[in-house]
Amino acid sequence: MSPEIGLSEVATLLGCSKSAAAKHTHRKGFPKPRQLARMRVWDRDKVKAWGKKTLPLQEGRPPKQD
Repeated sequence: MSPEIGLSEVATLLGCSKSAAAKHTHRKGFPKPRQLARMRVWDRDKVKAWGKKTLPLQEGRPPKQD
C-alpha cells in the first residue's frame, strides 16, 4: 500500500489549489478516502493514477446526462 496523503498533499500532487482539490475529491471516479480521526486521507498512488487519467479537465460544461 502506498502512503496515505491529506488534502494539501492531494492538491500538490495534482498541481492545483486546495479548494480545487476538494472539488476533485467529489468527482465521479476519484479514489475513496479513508477516515482517520477528523481527517480524510487518500492512497497516493490511486490519486496520482486518477490525475494522470483525468487531468487536465476538458474546458466548458460537461455533456448533459439523460
